[in-house]
Amino acid sequence: MKSNFNATIISCFLAILMLSCEVELSHTVKNVNLYEEKVLVHGFISIPEGVKVNVQKSLSSYHDQSKRVQLSEVLLYKNNEPWINLFMVDSCTYVSTQNVNFSHTDSYKIYLKTVDGLEITSEAQNIPPLPHFDTVVFTPYAYDYLNEIYYEFKDVDDEKQYYYIKVVQYIDSIEFNDNLPFFSCENIIYDTKKQNDKFSGIIKVPYYDSKVNRIEVRLYALSGSLVKFLTSIRENEYLQDEAYAENVYPIYSNITNGFGIFGAYAYSSKFFTVKPRNSKKDNFKN
Repeated sequence: MKSNFNATIISCFLAILMLSCEVELSHTVKNVNLYEEKVLVHGFISIPEGVKVNVQKSLSSYHDQSKRVQLSEVLLYKNNEPWINLFMVDSCTYVSTQNVNFSHTDSYKIYLKTVDGLEITSEAQNIPPLPHFDTVVFTPYAYDYLNEIYYEFKDVDDEKQYYYIKVVQYIDSIEFNDNLPFFSCENIIYDTKKQNDKFSGIIKVPYYDSKVNRIEVRLYALSGSLVKFLTSIRENEYLQDEAYAENVYPIYSNITNGFGIFGAYAYSSKFFTVKPRNSKKDNFKN
């Protein structure tokens, strides 16, 4: 029963935090009883978005019902050396400034220190090399109410890489939320899908609103830790209904003295202006 509770909490928190930043993830646990107070940490470093870290307690404080963790230091390390301070933007979220440049050749980790002296660190991460599409063709209404997106891209590195494609829809300049998980383990593109050093495929997607007038197609490269985290959530969900399955597949954590994930990703985009829904079918190539 506890395993079901943990997985449900994780799924809910994933959905909530993905609305507030690119891929914030908090409330991930590894053999953690969420009825006990734990420090939950989720951070991501990315190109082009920088760093965002969310820190919470698994339980609200008794006196003020707050989940805020009082921190005296929130640092980003580069190549195992203190580098920059992260700045608080709300009671639980810390970010890097916009003028910081990141490189996929350096390693990064987060370091937190509570006012009680507890030191919390993450596993070091390298940002994946920035991927780029070779071809993207957007065909509206290719299948009745479904649009077709054909894509091609090359592997960015000789080492093993993980990719993900997401379609973002806009009404004017405002992103229209489709309420889907930001990353789904089932849609990760692995090396096994590569042919002649190239990946290609077709995505079918409806318009999420009749007023959508802009489409963004993003190509992500994901760090191994992020993929391991997403895979562990899927495996946990598969097994949580099995008899005696409590904690049978723990959700991956790479945080010391806390629980959560510090992952990395990089992405680039292609944009398409969408004609009104009653317009004739056209192909848009980028």
